[in-house]
Amino acid sequence: MPSTGHLPFLFVKEGARSVTVADSDPVTVAWLKAMVLFGNNPELKELLFKYYGPNRSLVDAANISLFIKRDEKAIIAFLQKYIREDAEPRPIENMAVRLMDAKSGFPFRNNSFDAAVIPWLFGSLNGISGKEKVERVFDELIRVTRLSGRIMVYPTYYDDGKFGRFTRTDFNPDQTSAPEELAVVSHGRKKIKSHWNVNDIDPDIGGTVFEVAPLSVAS
Repeated sequence: MPSTGHLPFLFVKEGARSVTVADSDPVTVAWLKAMVLFGNNPELKELLFKYYGPNRSLVDAANISLFIKRDEKAIIAFLQKYIREDAEPRPIENMAVRLMDAKSGFPFRNNSFDAAVIPWLFGSLNGISGKEKVERVFDELIRVTRLSGRIMVYPTYYDDGKFGRFTRTDFNPDQTSAPEELAVVSHGRKKIKSHWNVNDIDPDIGGTVFEVAPLSVAS
């Protein structure tokens, strides 16, 4: 999955055997590697593994500095606030972070993952725009996801009347493929068997889950 907030850490919290986070931004990757390296430090772990609630955690403040202000000093100050300068690394062993550009293909073997989560990439600011590019990356997602595995993409749609926190600059549905278009993409002997829309992660955001199946039973 590309990085978004502390979502990767919540997958670890929920018992994922391993999580691989991939992003094309070197600053984001450096930030995540630092978080993984010290992620089991008690002070930091308390924040990383906290679900969103009425009061947003300070992790969000650091992410705002990273993604909006691009202020690396703010990130360093955030880490120093919660990790002593002489603290020993206490890494999260089952999380890996990789620098990669999805448009250039995935450096993973076929059937590498049980599930893939693609947040804020297709049709999004600083993401991948254009149906041909989106569907080429989605083809790669099918390739690296095991049979009966799931691919979750969000956002894939929204109600203009309810999507007030974001603008078409953040996500433009005209710059990506609709769920029905992604559902007919296939790779080799694999295809999408079924798909359904969800909004579990954020009530204002519509996402879609796709199930990978052998070509012979896909419909």
